[in-house]
Amino acid sequence: MNEPELDAEQWAQEANQTAADLMTWLGGDPYLVQADLPQALNWLENRLNVVNPVNFPRKDLVPLMSRLMAFLGEVVIAHHNAHWDYDPDTTDVSKKYVLAGGSLKRPVAIHRIITDAFSRNQNLSVVQMLNIAELEGAIRVF
Repeated sequence: MNEPELDAEQWAQEANQTAADLMTWLGGDPYLVQADLPQALNWLENRLNVVNPVNFPRKDLVPLMSRLMAFLGEVVIAHHNAHWDYDPDTTDVSKKYVLAGGSLKRPVAIHRIITDAFSRNQNLSVVQMLNIAELEGAIRVF
């Protein structure tokens, strides 16, 4: 990967805070992301299992997608010792960062996984999105 236009470390710090914001936004404990990530994942899976993107207010879709991207990134980083990296082939800022390194054999484009999940117009599953991320990264844990 090439040198980023935006600082990947700053992106990572903001993503960490955004993941905690997701928990607050949905009525959960934001400290659970740092204190007990598997429990946060379980809570979020149960909370989102009843959310169908079709029924979600349109004005809240992009913030939800951004927060989910950050949350899934935190899970992959924690479980696979990965990090945010820069994709030089992308011009869209929201797509410039992928997960790489650690036990990932290939970069993982979390933004695409989130977009695909929302386009299916069915209830959301964080675990399913995580499984897709791990397949894309050529690893499998769950």
